[in-house]
Parts: sequence; C-alpha cells; structure tokens
Amino acid sequence: MLPLALLSHSACTPTTALADCTGSACVNGTCACDAGWTGVRCAEAALGPATRAFTMPRTWLWGAAPARSSSNRYYAFAMALKNRCGIYHYRHNAYIVRGTATSPLGPYNFDGVALDNRSAPLFDAVEVEDPNLVALPGGGGYLLFYAGSAFPNPLPPGNHTAHLNCTASDVPDSDSQMLAEGNRIGVAFAPSLDAPFTALPDPVLRTRPGHWDSTRVSNPAALVFANGTTLLLYRGNGADPRHGNGIGVARAPHWSGPYETLLETPLFDGYAEDPTLFVGPNGVLHMLAHGELRSAGATDVGIHSVS
Repeated sequence: MLPLALLSHSACTPTTALADCTGSACVNGTCACDAGWTGVRCAEAALGPATRAFTMPRTWLWGAAPARSSSNRYYAFAMALKNRCGIYHYRHNAYIVRGTATSPLGPYNFDGVALDNRSAPLFDAVEVEDPNLVALPGGGGYLLFYAGSAFPNPLPPGNHTAHLNCTASDVPDSDSQMLAEGNRIGVAFAPSLDAPFTALPDPVLRTRPGHWDSTRVSNPAALVFANGTTLLLYRGNGADPRHGNGIGVARAPHWSGPYETLLETPLFDGYAEDPTLFVGPNGVLHMLAHGELRSAGATDVGIHSVS
C-alpha cells in the first residue's frame, strides 16, 4: 500500500503504474486517469462544487455512507445526534439514520433510524457511530459496519446519565474518554437498503491488550470479496506514543468473522483515522483517510493509498 505523499514520480512506466499513476493506467509514459481522478499522477479527486446534501433540523449530522439501489434510488447512512445535542456529547447520543434522495447529490430526506444503541450488557448499549455500508456480492444484501460503545461493568462512581439530554447546555462530556475506550466494531445485516438492520450480538473486532490498538477500535471500512473473504480497515488507539491513532488491517473468511489482525504496527507513521476503502475500475484497491505522514512532513492532510 503506497501513500501518495511519499511518491515523487513525474513520468510513468507500465511496470510502475500502480505507484506512478495511483492505480490508473500508464499510456505512452503519461498517466491516463480513471474517471473521478485528475492531476499528473491521477492522485487528486476531481471534485465538483460542494453542496449541502443531507440535513435534519437542530441535529448534528456527519459521516454519511452512500448507496444506490437497482431502481436508482439513492441512500445516505449517516451518524446523527439525539436530544438536540452538540458535538461534545456524541458519545452518549450518537445513532445512525437513513436518508433517501432521487439524485446522488441530494437533497436527502430523513427516512428512519437505521441502527440505534441496544440494551446493556451489549457492547453498543450507549451509542453507535461510524457507519460503513457494504453491498454483499451477488445481491446478497447489505452490511452496516459500525463502532459501538458501552460503559464498563461495574461502573465507577459518578453520575453517568448527566449528558443524555442537551437542551439546557452543551458542556464537554465528562464520560467521553470512558466511552471512547469502550469502542468496539460491530456489523449489522439487512436484505435490502429499506429493510431493518439486525446487528450481531458481539463485536467482530475487539481491542488487543498489549498491542498498539489496546484501548479502542473504531472507524471501520470493509470490503467483501466474491469468495466471502472480508478485508477490514479500522482506527486503533493505544498507549504507545509512537502510534497514537493509527489505521490497522484485519481479515476474515466471512464478514461475520473471525477476524485476524494482519499488522503489528499501523499502516502509516503518524496519526490517521476515518478510512474509506473501494476497488477502482481496474481492480486496484484505493484507500482514503484523514491524518498525517510524519516522514513526508505532512500534517492534517488527506491520505490516498493504493494497493
């Protein structure tokens, strides 16, 4: 997997096109960009004008996972906050909503709750976040990967319901770190984009004590191949100051697991989060993420990697 900020080729050859052209083809020494990409090395997203696509009254809304049905109906599965809460309180109030539209650019209209927290002692008993939608091969339905949080059992002393309603004020959530360290990755299944999602009872990816991802796993980005093998990127957190927040890789023979972590260090040499994973038209894997690349002197950037 090649982080583009570390590449400096100005020309391409067929044998080095993966790096030189970011997964696009090399034609007569020049990169011929796939649709949606531009630049000398096809590294830049060819974005159009930004538009506000999905809103809900008095509600924070972000992190949408898009989809299109066979009838050309468009969907956005997004993280939202309950109880008119602000960003400080998302660990107590996050859930996943569904929006629908007739155009990929929207506007999307609220079309119900896609996934909500469950009851204790389940791992997502307080909140669910980070939606990642995956279409199963062969029209086999849809998966919603997500991160869920719950309080530890038993709870330490204190008032742990103080921030469940935010209409009066919006002060920082004192339980944020406790719930962050409760993040685990789960997955839910639905036969169609309009059907209810049913989550597996247990997380498919947990933290690993003694490793770089020992305290938290979140931000899932999955890809299911035709043979059922599932590749899962995730954000991991731990106590090791060399890594902080990093992106890890796991693999399973089936989307429901069991997952095997493939790397003992994160993919990149710095902070990284919120990966997106997809296959380009020529079969190349693309990953987009937010973060930094310390060895390239790049901070707070968009990372584009190919494999």
